[in-house]
Amino acid sequence: MGACTSSANQPALPAARTLPTLLTCRTPLQPESSAKNLDKSLSVHLQPAPPNLRPQQVLPAEGTGPLSERLNAILELLWPKLSAYATESIMTELQPQLQQAMPRALQGICFDEEKCHLGHKPVQFRRIDMHKETQATATGHLENLVFTIDFEWNADCEIFLKFAGTGIGLRGVSIKGTLMQELVGLMDRPPFVQGVRSFLANPPEIDLEFQGAAESLLNLGSIRQQIINVIRDQINSTLVVPNRMGVSLVPDADIFVIKSPPAQGILEVTVWSAKQLPAMDFNWFSKPSSDPYVTVGCGAHSFRSQTKCKTLSPQFEYTVTLPIWEEANQCLRFELFDEDTFSGDDFLGRLDLPVKELISWGSHQVFTHELLDEKGNGGSNGEVCLSAVWRPLLLDATGQHSDESGLVFAGVYSAWNLPHSEDATKYWVNVCCSGLMHGFDVGVTDTPTLEPDGSNPLHDNSEDVAVLKEKLEVLRKHNVSKEDIAKILEVDVEKLDSAELGRSDTGLATGLAGSQRQKVNWDNGFEFPVEQVNKTTLSFDLKCQGSSGTPRSLGVYTCSVAELASCENCTSWRTVRVPGTPILLKLKIAARYLDQLVMQL
Repeated sequence: MGACTSSANQPALPAARTLPTLLTCRTPLQPESSAKNLDKSLSVHLQPAPPNLRPQQVLPAEGTGPLSERLNAILELLWPKLSAYATESIMTELQPQLQQAMPRALQGICFDEEKCHLGHKPVQFRRIDMHKETQATATGHLENLVFTIDFEWNADCEIFLKFAGTGIGLRGVSIKGTLMQELVGLMDRPPFVQGVRSFLANPPEIDLEFQGAAESLLNLGSIRQQIINVIRDQINSTLVVPNRMGVSLVPDADIFVIKSPPAQGILEVTVWSAKQLPAMDFNWFSKPSSDPYVTVGCGAHSFRSQTKCKTLSPQFEYTVTLPIWEEANQCLRFELFDEDTFSGDDFLGRLDLPVKELISWGSHQVFTHELLDEKGNGGSNGEVCLSAVWRPLLLDATGQHSDESGLVFAGVYSAWNLPHSEDATKYWVNVCCSGLMHGFDVGVTDTPTLEPDGSNPLHDNSEDVAVLKEKLEVLRKHNVSKEDIAKILEVDVEKLDSAELGRSDTGLATGLAGSQRQKVNWDNGFEFPVEQVNKTTLSFDLKCQGSSGTPRSLGVYTCSVAELASCENCTSWRTVRVPGTPILLKLKIAARYLDQLVMQL
């Protein structure tokens, strides 16, 4: 029985950040001053921005030749380690997400820890292409080496789920996609690149099939699709743009230039209508019909329209605003569903379109496309009418265009002076942006939830104490204020006062080393399309949760993006105190502006 409810535009919920992947890395905290030197802004003088990544030179494709064969051999040796990591991630990250997504009757489902590994068949690299690209930054252009890697995993894994006293196994798992591996900022000296990043431009294709006592139940389209969606959300939150994995290899590299290159522009897409949709609701009192809604997905972002009641020809007039990071590689997926109350929503049709095709449409044109079924066949799922407007970014060094629409960048670098805790307390920052563009509802974003490093790198270490003593001498020589000294050395002002009492420089350095507190490094960047930059506000809510407690806020730092108009290149690196605490946050905030002219290519 269909049900008609009016749903607000709802983005997909963020999933946990941990996923068994081929590449994992942790980036060390970068000095603020060094980060500024590499990328003082996201903008230069006012002019149309060149594509963020522009192909420069195409090298011969390796295909399934020696390079892919060697990488597959390396992966085969690493596979037992990756399988062990995956087991831990499945139990701690995937299982809670799966239980939450299941219908109430199936929320007791869980993985069998003793029968949970990835099998003996590793992921296979099917084709590897290489080319050079340039990445625009305010201080010039970086030259990058890009590997485009088609991969496929047809698993012989042993993964069992337990439900109601019985076991349910996975008969088959298939994951296919294209991994982008980029060496960022080629240099003529070791290590020859400034950093490395890895990501997927589009969510991978996932298929799975169950066997066991509950095989018929779990292979039902709605239940099976919910499980696939949970797995896909895990991947999206870690590897699908705008999410990337990245590491800096040189001390003066800005991790945000590596992990969070700016979007190339904004694509505004309107789903006007659909017609001849399949009927999914049948009763004695009315004609067969459906209660359709449409979802629009691009990269890790997904948006949903309101539901239209009892119609096979809905008039959606639904607009979404999509930042585009990989114009040449990203695709949009349109999916239509029939909303149901007491069962899973029924699939009505699907359409995949490359971003570059939508950009080519220009403005004031509506295109009709045939919808496909779940197997990719057309002819019986109806049609959908679409239009698209492409707005590339402008780079503004003076802040004279702060009253225009644009993109606001919020980078959460790290926090320190965190209190010591005995209950495995984890921390994260909730970032909220006001004044979002119509059609973009991802206004609240969280960093990963992490524990502090727990280390005191200067404690009881004579070499580091000597370094700290040298820093103190330099800061005093330049008459740096006590408050700034405390920020630079990452200690409380009160600790600095108490450490100075009756101590030599060596004793002072040793005392300060013992007073340094815990840190968390997130290195997460977020971009928000906004209607008017100078009327936008950013808030950073530092939160924590102990192993046995509930989440709580430690304090909120709020700033107006209008402040950037007076900053060099509309970019600000700042170290701020969380109100009411000694905790310090290191942030990078920047703004860029959108071309008001519609591009027609």
